[in-house]
Amino acid sequence: MEVTNDYIEFMDYAITALNQRNVYYGDIRYTKQLELKLIARDSKIAEIIRSVETGIGIRVQSEKGAPLAFVSTSNISKGSLSEIIEEANQSSRTLASLSSNDEVHFAGQPIETQHLVHTSKDSIFSTDLKDVKDYALAHVDEIKQEDVSSASCGLAGTIQYKHIITTEGSDVTFIVDGVGYKGDATMRKMGKFQTYADRKGGTFGIRDLYALLEKGNLAEEIGKTVSMMIEGKSINSGRYDVIIDPAFAGLLAHESFGHMTEADAITTRASALTDRLGERLAPDFVSIIDDPTLQHGAWNLLDDEGVIGKQNIILNKGILESFMSDRKNAYKLGSVSTGSSRASDYGYPPIVRMSNTSFLPHDHSFDEMVEDVKNGLFLKGHAGGESGTTGKFSFRSQVGYLIEKGELTDIISSVTLNGNILDYLKKIDAVGRDFSLEVDCGFGGCGKGGQRALVGLGGTYIRFRDISVTSIAQPRMPMMGMMK
Repeated sequence: MEVTNDYIEFMDYAITALNQRNVYYGDIRYTKQLELKLIARDSKIAEIIRSVETGIGIRVQSEKGAPLAFVSTSNISKGSLSEIIEEANQSSRTLASLSSNDEVHFAGQPIETQHLVHTSKDSIFSTDLKDVKDYALAHVDEIKQEDVSSASCGLAGTIQYKHIITTEGSDVTFIVDGVGYKGDATMRKMGKFQTYADRKGGTFGIRDLYALLEKGNLAEEIGKTVSMMIEGKSINSGRYDVIIDPAFAGLLAHESFGHMTEADAITTRASALTDRLGERLAPDFVSIIDDPTLQHGAWNLLDDEGVIGKQNIILNKGILESFMSDRKNAYKLGSVSTGSSRASDYGYPPIVRMSNTSFLPHDHSFDEMVEDVKNGLFLKGHAGGESGTTGKFSFRSQVGYLIEKGELTDIISSVTLNGNILDYLKKIDAVGRDFSLEVDCGFGGCGKGGQRALVGLGGTYIRFRDISVTSIAQPRMPMMGMMK
């Protein structure tokens, strides 16, 4: 992506305007974001979407302790910037005059002046679109070799550039690109139907993505898996020993545990982990991290307050050690920002977000974990569910297998895990040594506060002893009404 310096005079104008108004604090965030999404469905290209978004977001704190006011514009001109800066300054002053508002303060932060770049040589944007189309169509054909009823392949790419200047003196720029894939298959047979999907992606180039898909023969695997799922047997709901794969483990780490450790949930006392730092929550071989520095994950080394991110060990050998925080909530907690303040684009204020959240690997091989289960389940992938900051969750697997006498046997219909993550953590008795990360670039992301963020989630194989499993009946196609 070519970024000219034309916008810089407007950034300089805006920071001068803030200083002339003697605001206590202000930051200016310029972003330019390119997105491309291509979807092949069955034998044709069903959709191609291109977008470019450019604009400036500004936060203003008129005086010490005053609430922050946020404004944004896609009209990058001196007139527009002058207008919205005055609007934000007045808004902050008005809010400060209301005694019902709590004072806002920021944790200290070093002045940063860095230019951070993480781009690939083969961005999807520099690749011939015909080649991308041909790859997607060929991929769909591979999925459908297993008598699949319908299949699709989505390929997406994004490039994000941002430049942040603060009245404290920080002046940082950041550019990153990424690619994403989503493949799915649907099969209909004897009145039954099943769907199966897989996703890959990260902050790397399109050729790396192709290599990742081909290494695991992913198209063929999707087709074979859905054809086996249609024959899946139902199990009785009850209590089982359960092994989950890295994708399912990442869902638990992010959704059911990670959101509880975001500092805005802690300071508002919405989280079940409020006031529990230093407490043992899991065995000493269980650790959970959030790490924006992972090169092939959702690399996001600069947050939208201009803070440089680093690995944050949240659960350290079973002990709750830290939270993910922005500067405002870090001040309330008497800590420092973890570089976890992000906005989906210039039009939104930054809020506390995760980056790459995962269980750390330990010492078991997958085979060792299976061999030590007499009667249990292996669950692979996830197909949605719900959770909150209390720890309660309900998540559905995509596909599962019976484990009988230490061996994987029959494929089973989808099941649901229900419970509280704080109870589940105590039931972990083995953690795998493998590691993988799932990044949903272009086909989802994490939603919070009306915003979406690119995140990575994953980890390793996790084994739980004696947990509750709810069986889900095999989906059936609706019967057609009889003709009269």
